[in-house]
Amino acid sequence: MSAIALFLRLPITALEGLRSAAVPKKRIFGGVRDDMPNYLSRHARPIAEYRWSGYVIATVLAYLKDLGIDLMRSGYQDLANYLSKSRGVTAHVLSNDQRVQYSNALRGAFPEEELCAYYNQFNATSDTDAGRPMLDGIIVLRDALNAIDAESVVLVTIG
Repeated sequence: MSAIALFLRLPITALEGLRSAAVPKKRIFGGVRDDMPNYLSRHARPIAEYRWSGYVIATVLAYLKDLGIDLMRSGYQDLANYLSKSRGVTAHVLSNDQRVQYSNALRGAFPEEELCAYYNQFNATSDTDAGRPMLDGIIVLRDALNAIDAESVVLVTIG
């Protein structure tokens, strides 16, 4: 089974509303109302497309963290944890602080062979084609960081 990774830019002013929209509401009649898709369509815009399995992004994030580039924890960690729990996905909120701290590091060279070896060791597999999706993951995360400014964040969800 595969997962989809989404990269959505939101204004910081929309984050409290995002928290409110994250939990589907039970209706008295007719099941559950999920406001999150509508909320995101009004307040967020996709900033990158990743065509591989979202699970690869999870491995890319671990690889980068091993290099000292921690995109899994930001000043919005409480929100990321809340979204992960309430939506049943893995959520990360990339911040402007992370953009300032890590953008240049993501411009470096990342050899596909090294990325492939990391992927296979991390996931206990032997996929000889894993380097390209890993490299594309680094590129999409770099693009996501570059889309952030002092008034915005990027929500990354894997699920």
